[in-house]
Amino acid sequence: MPSKVLTINIRRYLVKQPRGRRIRKASRYLRERIAHYTKTDLDKVRISRELNNLVVKYYSIKMKPVKVSVNIDAGIATASPFEAIQAKTTEMKALGTEKGKERGMTQQQKPQQKPAKTG
Repeated sequence: MPSKVLTINIRRYLVKQPRGRRIRKASRYLRERIAHYTKTDLDKVRISRELNNLVVKYYSIKMKPVKVSVNIDAGIATASPFEAIQAKTTEMKALGTEKGKERGMTQQQKPQQKPAKTG
């Protein structure tokens, strides 16, 4: 089967959990949702190390939606972070700094406004 891109909102679940247990329960909830969306068993869902680290460090605290790419091979779903968004944001940042250099400005410099004429 081809890969799928899923956006999973973990806030709905984690808000109801005690703060001390959110980190432990975030990865489990992510596995449950992936198994539900891909219609596979829970024991056939594998989460990559990078995705688990992202969930534990960032998403369990901020509780933002997690964007995941899932590859399904031989009935086993392997989930990893969706990296096209990260690549796109770094590309946009690079373009923004290049445009500033073309204009002869740095990021600290801002164009000054002309004072309004009164009279």
